[in-house]
Amino acid sequence: MELRDYQWEVIGPALEGKNIIIWLPTGAGKTRAAVYVCKKHLESQDKNKVVVLVNTVSLVDQHLKNEFSFLQSQFQITSVYGDSLQKLFFSDMVKSHDLIICTAQILYNALNNQDEEMHVELTDFSLLVVDECHHTHKGTVYNKIMEDYLDRKLKGQQGLPQILGLTASLGTGSSTTLEAAKAHILEICANLDAERIMSINKQNSSLDCHVPCPKKQYDLAEPRLQDPFGEKLREIMTQIYTYLNVSDITANFGTKCFEQQVVELEMKENRLSFLGLAKDSRYENPKLGKLQQVLQDQFQELKSSRGIVFTWTRQSAYSLHEWVLGNQALCALGIKSDVLTGVGPSSQTKHMTQQEQQDIIQRFRKGQLNLLFSTSVAEEGLDIPECNIIIRYGLMTNEIAMMQARGRARAPNSICSILAKTNSKEVARERLNETLEILMESAIKWVQEMPEKEYHQKIAKLQHEGMISRKLRDIKLEQQRQLHDPDSVLFCCLNCNLAVCRASDLRKIENMHHININPNFSLYYKKSQVCVEISRKFKDWKLGNSISCEKCGQIWGVEMVHRDFILPMLAIKNFVVETPNGRQKTRKWSKVTFEIKAFDYTEYCNITF
Repeated sequence: MELRDYQWEVIGPALEGKNIIIWLPTGAGKTRAAVYVCKKHLESQDKNKVVVLVNTVSLVDQHLKNEFSFLQSQFQITSVYGDSLQKLFFSDMVKSHDLIICTAQILYNALNNQDEEMHVELTDFSLLVVDECHHTHKGTVYNKIMEDYLDRKLKGQQGLPQILGLTASLGTGSSTTLEAAKAHILEICANLDAERIMSINKQNSSLDCHVPCPKKQYDLAEPRLQDPFGEKLREIMTQIYTYLNVSDITANFGTKCFEQQVVELEMKENRLSFLGLAKDSRYENPKLGKLQQVLQDQFQELKSSRGIVFTWTRQSAYSLHEWVLGNQALCALGIKSDVLTGVGPSSQTKHMTQQEQQDIIQRFRKGQLNLLFSTSVAEEGLDIPECNIIIRYGLMTNEIAMMQARGRARAPNSICSILAKTNSKEVARERLNETLEILMESAIKWVQEMPEKEYHQKIAKLQHEGMISRKLRDIKLEQQRQLHDPDSVLFCCLNCNLAVCRASDLRKIENMHHININPNFSLYYKKSQVCVEISRKFKDWKLGNSISCEKCGQIWGVEMVHRDFILPMLAIKNFVVETPNGRQKTRKWSKVTFEIKAFDYTEYCNITF
C-alpha cells in the first residue's frame, strides 16, 4: 500500500500507538492514511479489533467499497448502519470481524444496550477511528462516546482503545478571538484524548502537487429592482406576527423552513397571480442570471467540466435543477444536472435513499451528469470526483462548511465561486469565514507548539473539569425528573386540549420508546387504515398504525408491536404537559420533570388480563 510523503509524515505517532488527530485538507487522503494505520494495527496482534466511526449513513458503505476494500483480502471487514439488518446483530458482528465501519449512533446504542446479547464494551476494540472528528463536542454522539471513554480512563480502566481522529477543519467553535479559538482547539483535543494534532510541516510541496488550491471568486448580483413576490411574502408574515401579538418584527422573519411553508401555503391560495409574476422577466431573481453567466463561462471554456452548486435547502436544489432543465442556453452547452440531498426525511421534499445517492454520484463519476445541485451532504466526506467549479449559491455557513465545499474543487485550475447579492449577509459571512480560517490555523499552530508538559497538563485539567461537569449535569437531570409526581401530571392533546392520560400511565422501552400501558387510553385515539412503513428493521418490535386524537384528529404517535403486544407509542411534541406548576410544551422527553419507569412485561400482563 503506497502513501504520499505527507501522509507518512502525519501517521508517525499513530503507528506508535499514540492518540492523535490528523488534520489534512479535503482530498488529501486522510482516509487512505487511516487505512494504513488500521492495517499495521491489525497486523501487530491477532486479537486487535478496529471500529471506524462516521457521522452519516452515506459514508459507511462508501468507506467499505473504496479505501477500506484494500484490507478485505487480509481481514474480516463489515459495515453497519441504521437501515441495515446487521445492526440487529452488532455485537455478533464485532465478535466475528476484525474491522467494523459504522455510524456513531450504532456504537453508542450498543454501548448503552442492557441486553447482554446486544451489548458491546469500548474495551472490545483496540483502535477507534473517528472520521470528521471536529464533531466531537457538546452533545453530539461522537462526544457522548468519548465522554464514556474519558470517564473510564479517569477511573483508571485499562485496555481502552487507541484513538485516531480525522478532519479537514477543526473550526473555531464560533469564536472570533484567538484566545477563544485556542480554547476550542484544546477542548477538541481533550475530548478525543489526543496527544498531538498532526499536520504537514515538512512535505508541503508534496501536498501542493496532489491537492491544488482552487481560485476563489465573488460573483455578486445586484438586488432586485422590483420584488412583488417578496413584498407579498413580507406582508403575509407581518399579518402573522401581528395576529400573534409579537412586537419584535425583524426584516428577516424567522427561519427558512418557516418562510418556505408560508410560501407554499400562499402559492396554493394565489397560484394564478403568482404564476403571472413568475413569467414576467422583470421579476426574475438576479442571482439566476449571474449563475447562468458563471456556468456558461465555465462550460464554454472547458466542455468536460464537472461542478457542484451548493444551496441551503432541498427545495432550492430541486428548483435550481428544474431551472437548468428549462434553460435552453445551458442545455445547449451540454450541461446535464441532477440533485444530491441527504437521506433524512423532510416535510418539504422527498428524501433520497442511500442507493439513490450512490446512483447519482456514480452517474456523475461516469460523466453521465456534469452538474449537481446539492445541500451540505456533498460537503463532507462523500467520495465525489474532482470538480472544476464549486458554486456556493446564497449560502450562510460556518468556516468548516466553507473549507469542505472548497475542497471539492480538486481539478487543476478549478474555481470556487461565491454567488450572492451585493452587500448581503451571505457575503459578509463568507468574508468572516475567511478570517476565521486564518484564526483557526493560528490557533492550531499555537497548540502544536505548546511545550509538551504544558499541553498534557492542560488536557488533563480539561478532562477532569469535563468529568465534574457531567456529574453535575446528571445530578441536575435527576433532580429535574423528581420535580413532579407522575400522578400529578396530565397529558393534553396539543390541538383540542383534551386531557387523555397521566404521566404515571407511561413506560419506556429500550430507554427511548415511550408507551402508554393504561388499557383505557385506547378510548381516546383512533388508528390509521394502514400500517406505517419504514425501511428500517428492529429486533424486538415493529411499527403498526399511526394514532391520532379521536376528538380532533391531531396525530399523537404510532403503535408499536412489542413481544406480541400492540402498544401506543407517543411523541411528546404532540401534547401539552400540564404539571402543578403550569402547562408546558416540549419536543424532547429528556426535558420532562417526572420519572418514567421502564416497561415491565409481567406488570403489563397483570394489567391487561
